[in-house]
Amino acid sequence: MLHAAFVLILAALTATPPDGPPAAPSDPEGAQAPRAATRAKGPMQEAMAWLAADGDSAAPRLVASGREQVAAFFRTATDQPDLTARLMAVVSPAASARAGGGTVTVAGSTVTIEMPNTPRLQFLFDGESTVGDRAYVPLTIRSGTESARGSIELALENGTWQIAAADLGPSARWPRFDSPAFVPETVERITAALRKTRIETLAARARAAVQSVQAAETAAQSANGGFFLPLECLTKPKGCLPAYSGEPPLRELPALDGYTPTFVPGAAPTPAQLTRAKASRRSVRSWAFFMRPATDDLPPFCADSTGKVCELARPASATTPACPKTCR
Repeated sequence: MLHAAFVLILAALTATPPDGPPAAPSDPEGAQAPRAATRAKGPMQEAMAWLAADGDSAAPRLVASGREQVAAFFRTATDQPDLTARLMAVVSPAASARAGGGTVTVAGSTVTIEMPNTPRLQFLFDGESTVGDRAYVPLTIRSGTESARGSIELALENGTWQIAAADLGPSARWPRFDSPAFVPETVERITAALRKTRIETLAARARAAVQSVQAAETAAQSANGGFFLPLECLTKPKGCLPAYSGEPPLRELPALDGYTPTFVPGAAPTPAQLTRAKASRRSVRSWAFFMRPATDDLPPFCADSTGKVCELARPASATTPACPKTCR
């Protein structure tokens, strides 16, 4: 349950808000961290301040190598808003929460992030321990009645504690900010997540497309004496059934980037059957509809006149008016 809650929160934090991604730090050169004189805080205070800070003040709180990598990325990735938004959520969770319509509050040793339609997420800071120029701040992460452990690690740079790494719980464990490959590794993971989301979204839409054809053919069968109709008759039924009234069974022909829709009609009824049923001369006794993907990472789908709606184990030739037996 807790993992699911974190996934919901992380999705909300890393989604590009309607007005676009949260702004990158106003100093794109990401230059120097604030002077020690203006930030004479202990490790726990600095960790809380980073977690609750907006982009302008969150990014400079990272260790030098991290903020320099982030600044370089923001200078060159101006045409990648989704990727920028998600990297910004790693650097500044509070900025992304606020950009997405959420609120971030600090009370005592607790930072609370509340997003619309998602569980409240609380970070309870449990003190600090320091060894030389490194500090470790443990924390408890709560969502509802569930909890998990996390931590924030800091490094002392020019007399100021800077954020070196953060473990904010399940689904929010990113590469260390002080790693030379922090941005490349994080971008790779974000890109993979974006690709997975795109695949899941397209697959859901493709399945919905075959389901819509299945429902439309069922409606056409009822209005056509028990026989089915070609795909184009479903969107313009009066061209095939002059006496038809009401909304078309299918609003529009299925079309989806990444997929090729294919309708395979079966054999036509005999003239005598058509006459007895008072059915359209364009009637068919069976059919199959395929949504075939352009790439192997997308699943193919099929529906047919037996009422089946299924996912194909592998791309199949769309030549017969029935889904393959391997369709599940």
